[in-house]
Amino acid sequence: MLSDKNWVPPLLKTSNFANPPGPLLHRDLTISSLNYTDECMKDIDEIIKYLKKNEIDPKIALNVLKREFAPVKSGHKKTAWKMIKFQLYIWERLIDYNNNKERKRIEVVERLVYSIKYKKAYDMFPNPPFNAPKEIKNLAQLIAEPRQDKYFISKNFSEPGRPTKKLPQELLNKLR
Repeated sequence: MLSDKNWVPPLLKTSNFANPPGPLLHRDLTISSLNYTDECMKDIDEIIKYLKKNEIDPKIALNVLKREFAPVKSGHKKTAWKMIKFQLYIWERLIDYNNNKERKRIEVVERLVYSIKYKKAYDMFPNPPFNAPKEIKNLAQLIAEPRQDKYFISKNFSEPGRPTKKLPQELLNKLR
């Protein structure tokens, strides 16, 4: 089939441009016409001009893009540690929720930071020496930070002891 001179990859056939298969690019952009490649090249040319005009190293720009659009489970140590902290926090809130207890965020964070499981998890990562008051302050601020909203989604959190069972988003919003 690859030796056939008339063979065209399925996504490049003109019949597929009339009915694109769905979101192919970030932010739900779809292929809508044959001049799509030309439009992309214009955008890339604008990016290159911007980088040159502002004297930005392309390697630095690429690293920023990779960091910004990396999936949550990207393997970055800081992101992994942050997600473990969030998971432990949600589990603590879930215990209170199941026992019909209403505690303030800072109380739950204090209880979490002083727990053995938090200290064990803390020691698994290259963190500075453990300082409980500083950890309490930082974690409480991190949880409340609006920029962390993108991490508090259902697919990132499981029930305690059931890693394949995801928490519903409505419950997650209540627990946060």
